[in-house]
Formats: sequence, structure tokens, C-alpha cells
Amino acid sequence: MARTRNAAPTDPEDDEPDRAAQSAAITAAFEAFRKQQRLLASQMRGQPAIPPLGVKAVQDAIARSVDFGALQKLSASIRLPAVGTDAFAPLRAADALAKSIDLGAITEANRLIVNNAHAAAATQEQVGRAEALVKQLSRPLLTEQISKLFATVNLTELLAPAWLPKNLGDIGDLDVVADICLDEGLPLAWVPRSEIVEALVAAGTREERQEVLLARRAEILDDCEAALAAITHEWALECRSAIHADRADLPAPAQSHAAGIIDSVVLAIHGGRGRDVVKQKAEMPVDELPLRLAVEHLVLRPLLLCFTRWYPDDGTPIPGYFARHATAHAVGQQDVFTPINALVAIMLATSLTVQFWEDA
Repeated sequence: MARTRNAAPTDPEDDEPDRAAQSAAITAAFEAFRKQQRLLASQMRGQPAIPPLGVKAVQDAIARSVDFGALQKLSASIRLPAVGTDAFAPLRAADALAKSIDLGAITEANRLIVNNAHAAAATQEQVGRAEALVKQLSRPLLTEQISKLFATVNLTELLAPAWLPKNLGDIGDLDVVADICLDEGLPLAWVPRSEIVEALVAAGTREERQEVLLARRAEILDDCEAALAAITHEWALECRSAIHADRADLPAPAQSHAAGIIDSVVLAIHGGRGRDVVKQKAEMPVDELPLRLAVEHLVLRPLLLCFTRWYPDDGTPIPGYFARHATAHAVGQQDVFTPINALVAIMLATSLTVQFWEDA
């Protein structure tokens, strides 16, 4: 990141464009950092000539590079009223943010790439960028640069959208959200709106949460359409078709279509064994994951139930929740196509599309 001006503005209104530019610049820097992590991880996975241990070392170093828990705690502390009265809060927040990004892990990941002969031969330009980044990394410098921006950047707006789905930015306990996603198969990342997520978290039982979903079905469908509005990918277009079917009181076609979208996204992102891969990922504790992976795994958690194996001749009851196998193989049987299952399927198809369409 480039150094920023530290001079005090003579008129706050005159400084508005500069503040907006600074906010946009640092947001872009964080986004570039996120994309670099994904790019490095995917590139190293695609290099079969690299010894397996070398690949794992790079992936592990990249995965350790951001502390999701530290950023969540920092974001929560920024919203406390006391922060506004604490003259040292910006400096402490800057230091906390700088520490949450493990520069040593990034340096190590880049060092491994730089020292790998195959990577050097394959893409010298990438190696050059990695060498330059290693030389520039400095936690004191990062802290100094961030602290200069804190007086002019809205941290809540900056941090929450950059690291979390927008609807979860104000949710206090993401562990509860993660548990509901996994245990009940409810998608809560990207949709629905924060107010409905809070109502679902406050509900005491699965049955009460289903009542909330059905009571606010129209709003949730609105939220799905809003989340998909700027996406032109085919997945988004098909999600809109499922939403329109559900609005027309055709839950069975809506559920079947959404189930097909979910399967397509998973197989496109994770390959032929994608269903097994995402079920394994879904059970990983979110709070133990680095930031680069935590949001992705939160999106995947409902897939554990979604991909429950069920066939008509296996002698087991039909799952009492939305499940892709039952939707595909139990047409005509009772309690497979229901309004709640159709809504959950649409929410999950939307959540996956918003999260992964750029990676397709």
C-alpha cells in the first residue's frame, strides 16, 4: 500500500473526495490481497511437478496468513461506543488489524514460491512480484499506514463488507450462526437480511426457525433477488427462475431447479468428487480457520445435510429437511416437496452463487 497524506484538512467538506479515495484505495488493497491468496493457492494446486510437501507448505503458509478471529474481535470492538471517546483507540485498532495479517506467513509462502525451481520456470513475473512483496512487508509500516487512515475511513463499512457477507456484519456471535447452518442445513451467508438472521438466531428451536422463515418468505425471496441483482452469471439467472417459480406458488419446480443449481455450483468448483469434498469441509470449525477460508466454509456448512445420501430402496426414512438426493429420487413421495424445503433450496443456491460465481 502506498503512503497516504497526514495533513489535517482545513475544511471537512473539502476533504470528502480525498477520504473517499483513501477508503476506496485501502478496500481495493484488501480485495487484491484476498484475490492474491486465492490465486496463489489455486496455482500451487495446479503444479503437479512440485513435490507434494512443497505444495502443502505453500498452501499452509497462505492459509495461516490471516487470523479470522482477530479480525472479528477487532470489528466488534470498533462498534463499541467507548471507542469514540478513546484517543488511543485508532492506534490500538491499527495495531490489532496489522497483527491479524500474519506477514511472516505471507513472507514464508512467497519465499517457498520464489525458491521453487518449477514455479520460477513457469512464471517468472509472479516470482518477481513475490520477491518485491517480501521486501516491502513490514508490520510497523503497515500499522503506521492504517492508523493514518483511521481518522477518515469508516472502519465498520471497511472491515465488515471486506471480510464477511454483508448480512452478517452486525451479528454478534458467528458461532451460533455456524451451528445453525451445519445442524439444520439453513443457509445464512449473504441471505437473508441481518434482521431475519437475528430472528433465526433468537429462535429457540428448529421448528421456531422454520416458522420465522415461512412468515418472512416474501422478504427472503426479495433478499435473494437483491443479492443476485448485479451478477450476470448463468447460475444467477437460473436462481432467479427458481425464485419466480416459488413466487408463483410452485414450490416443487422451484425446489427441483434450485437443487440442480446447487449441484452444478459444487461440481464446478470442487470437481467430480465435489459433494464429498464440501461435506468434509462443512464440518470444519469456522473459528479455527484463517479468514481466507472461514467465510467460504460458512457458506458450505448447509451442504452437509443437503448432500445426505438417500435412495428409495435403502430402507431409511426420507430426510425431514431439504436434501438433494430426496429431491431428485423421491418425486411423488410425501413431505419431499414443501414450501420450507423450496425456500431453503433457493437460499442455498443463492448463497453459493454469490460466493463462488467469480471462481467458476
